[in-house]
Amino acid sequence: MSYLGLGSEYVQANDSCPGCITADGGRSLDVAPLLQLSRARKTDLISVSGPSGLELLSALFRSGFEQVVCVPCEFPAAYEQVDAILMAGHRDLETMTRVLRRLAPHLKEGGVLACQLPAFEDDRQVELCLNALGLSVESTVFDLRSAVLVRHTVGHQACMLRAA
Repeated sequence: MSYLGLGSEYVQANDSCPGCITADGGRSLDVAPLLQLSRARKTDLISVSGPSGLELLSALFRSGFEQVVCVPCEFPAAYEQVDAILMAGHRDLETMTRVLRRLAPHLKEGGVLACQLPAFEDDRQVELCLNALGLSVESTVFDLRSAVLVRHTVGHQACMLRAA
């Protein structure tokens, strides 16, 4: 994918804060909890998005992940199925769900959505968005230590039932 080359160039040019991304007007968010929560492997195809997407992409490349694509809000989503979607830096739920509606259909069966939520209560809206797309949430894990982080394991069983 063409984003991989651009991402590598970005990492080489912007190596100021290894392991951190900036979100919400300069607040630093450690990438380690988001990565740990996602359980992403270095061989997974990962899509990152959100206002802190480029910083997250940079941190992932520095951590040895090589199959990472950054999907900015204004670009169409990739057509490949991804193992994980990581979203960070969204300040409002409306924008986040708009991006999620575009990216979530490209998540593989059993794939993971790990995101930083603007507020804890916003998780219900994320679940409703996934359900509206025909995706089922198989499990959910929260990490509230440094920010509101959530991980959903997503299934496509609702799509199969609807098609039958």
